[in-house]
Amino acid sequence: MVEYVVTLTAVMAGFFFGGMWGGNLGSFVGGLGALFLCLVVKDVLFLERTLEGFFARHRTEIAGFVVVVILVILGSYLLGPTWGTLIGLVGGRTAGEWIAGRLGWSAEQAQNDLLMRAIQLTYPMALVRMDSPPDPRELKTIHEIARLLLQPLGLHHKRDVQNVLDISRKLIDEPDCVNWLPTADEELRFRIVWNCLQVIYSRESIPPEKRQFVVELEQFLNLQSLNVIGVYDRSVGIQYMRIPALHVLGLSADATDSQIDATYRDAVRQFHPDRVQGVPDHLSALARDKMVQINEAYHLLKTSDPASLKYNFRAVEEDAVITPDGESGFLCRCWLCRKANRIPDQVVLHSLRCGGCHALLGRPVSPA
Repeated sequence: MVEYVVTLTAVMAGFFFGGMWGGNLGSFVGGLGALFLCLVVKDVLFLERTLEGFFARHRTEIAGFVVVVILVILGSYLLGPTWGTLIGLVGGRTAGEWIAGRLGWSAEQAQNDLLMRAIQLTYPMALVRMDSPPDPRELKTIHEIARLLLQPLGLHHKRDVQNVLDISRKLIDEPDCVNWLPTADEELRFRIVWNCLQVIYSRESIPPEKRQFVVELEQFLNLQSLNVIGVYDRSVGIQYMRIPALHVLGLSADATDSQIDATYRDAVRQFHPDRVQGVPDHLSALARDKMVQINEAYHLLKTSDPASLKYNFRAVEEDAVITPDGESGFLCRCWLCRKANRIPDQVVLHSLRCGGCHALLGRPVSPA
């Protein structure tokens, strides 16, 4: 309430002094400037946000202000400054709320959008909390998932991410939420299991009890027909399989393709049979074994690139699936929010995200 009174006072002051300077246009500019100043101060100083996502966060307040100003100016012309201003303020606030609701910008819709994203993090958060203390890599992963989910809302900053994770932690203890999930939209259930897999695959070794948890969760959410775990194992999970191969070459998990190629060439020169002639037999045998391991590791690393897989996309038509080649543009619909997305020519399929909810658009399948 205090925040609203302060903002309204600042806006009215800007509106008044702007009007003294430049008439109706000055009132509009002064009031809008005061509103922007209040919102920026609130974001930067009190909520520790940057200006990134500013309009997504505050489009309701800005749209409401524009409607109020228009009605105040019209009311002043038609009814005089006193009654016109009062009726414009009351009517503008009501009309602004109605327009925001029609555009999907209402406070209720914003809360619902936030709740749907928190629900996607309920079971992933439960997985993280199975360890005491939580694994740092899992914590980092779930924070990154939350940040990407909240980005379309402009709420992807540190405090906002922590807030939605706190909501998720509470929701998992709510019987109504848990009982509702098996009947929820399929895309929402799919994303919950997918997020869980992202969390557990962020570790170098997956605890058996956590993988079993995800298996049982897939069954609980009635997703056996989609085989979410199998699809993940064949695609994103391949990155987990790459780690032992990278260790054979003495590389870290974030090694680039150029580093892999350079290290492989060096290893071949070092352990090639032609380079170990004349050494004792047991050393020659060790070199041959090492060469076999190096070749197998290199082969795995060069054939497990996500870009080598095919990806299914949801067509604009309901219940239809397309498998593009990435060379030509196409239209697809998000699996999660159903927003239509126009994809241009020459794209990397495995990294395409929805312009609405930022979810991954492609579902990986085994190569033909």
